[in-house]
Amino acid sequence: MPGQTETLNIGNFLNPKLGNAPVDSAAATLLGSAIDRQGFLSAQLIGLVGAPSGTPDSFTVIFKVKDCATSGGSYADYATATTIVAANSVADLKVNLRGANRYVKVECTIAFVNGTSPKIPV
Repeated sequence: MPGQTETLNIGNFLNPKLGNAPVDSAAATLLGSAIDRQGFLSAQLIGLVGAPSGTPDSFTVIFKVKDCATSGGSYADYATATTIVAANSVADLKVNLRGANRYVKVECTIAFVNGTSPKIPV
């Protein structure tokens, strides 16, 4: 239909934001930058992990979305977390933001069992 092409193009509605910059990390909790979600009612969190170094017996990487009314305030858990326990994996979490505060952040928590100074790219 004439005039419908731009409405049907989902690319017109996407606004990708980097929640956490890729980093080779030891066990830690990483909290990304504030993202202003004004005008957006949903989000997709894509978590990526590489192969760990330092030969850990196992690892866990947990990704979650946190929200807050102000960009510099105290953030609380908002969405159900998604967990990765295998090297070279992807986690995909679709988040309904209708009840969220204006600002969101991505939190990534990394834990290892044993190993010699283990790290993992996340």
